[in-house]
Amino acid sequence: ADLITGDSLDILQGCVQLGAESQKCYEVLWGVDFERFRPDLKPSVREELGIAPEAPVVFSPRSFSQPYYNIDVIIAAMARLQREQDDVVGIFAGYEGDPAPFEAKARAAGLDSERVRFVGRIPHGRFAEYLVASDVFVSVPSVDATAVSLLEAMSCGRAIVVSSLASSLEWVEDGVSGRVVAPRDEDALHRVLGELIADPALRVRLGERALARARSRAGFGDNMRRVASLYASLVDGTAIPEHVQALGQLGPLNSPC
Repeated sequence: ADLITGDSLDILQGCVQLGAESQKCYEVLWGVDFERFRPDLKPSVREELGIAPEAPVVFSPRSFSQPYYNIDVIIAAMARLQREQDDVVGIFAGYEGDPAPFEAKARAAGLDSERVRFVGRIPHGRFAEYLVASDVFVSVPSVDATAVSLLEAMSCGRAIVVSSLASSLEWVEDGVSGRVVAPRDEDALHRVLGELIADPALRVRLGERALARARSRAGFGDNMRRVASLYASLVDGTAIPEHVQALGQLGPLNSPC
């Protein structure tokens, strides 16, 4: 290939391991519309769902169709958390798949309709409203690239919990811009969620760092201009701008944050 783009550095490193030249590999993100995804939105989601204004809300928006999203682990951790603090509310949204098995797991774990809301597929035009109505965004898959929903949650200044994947660690530094747990570690997830729910100041601090991180390089416009310059270099020989660095120009990638 003359040019390879990927939405996380670990994917590009995998391409190099398969034989690609690192100087031809560029990270391009799907990007976030910062006008739509911002912390100061005034949503009506809590009122619509009957959630008290002061109730801590944990939001999980990943697909119900694939087991590697570990929705069952989030439900189990939430059930334990709500036995300790019964005003915590979970919102589960899924852009694909059948939520019924997970609703059954929630009910079996003691999470009734007052403690957890399954809201199905959220129109993208309203996704930011759900984010800013939530206190904690959680996404703990076993495999993933750079999730757009993660970047959107960061852009809304939410406290983030992610799994310890390379694609997530590129964005979230544990204790600085969010919290990190190992995939399928229910105990760690329960502990971290409890710490975040108990400490509103910590949520604000982590959310501010996450917002700054997203603003630095996750903008939709910047990424589209980036890929446009790459395509132009192939089509008409235009030089790639110096600031659009290839994987091989980035140096050591062990500490992406």
